[in-house]
Amino acid sequence: MTPAGFASLLLGISLALMLCGSVTFFLGFILMPWVLGLVIVLYFVGVVSSISMIGRAILCYNSAPPSPRKDIPCCGILVFLKYGGRFT
Repeated sequence: MTPAGFASLLLGISLALMLCGSVTFFLGFILMPWVLGLVIVLYFVGVVSSISMIGRAILCYNSAPPSPRKDIPCCGILVFLKYGGRFT
């Protein structure tokens, strides 16, 4: 490879990196307000949700009676193990 060819190779590499960097910077510059807006909206939703849960805990402390616990039906393997592995 001649020195001129090597210089052309380096020039092409540097030009490609500059173009890719510029495109990446432009995309980031365009998308950053959208990202910041989404972060602000999600933060606001989290604050409203926290305030809502705190208010619900204060206002509805004893208003609802606890629901009775329901028995969970046994699955087949528990019955199988209970009777020593025999279905009779």
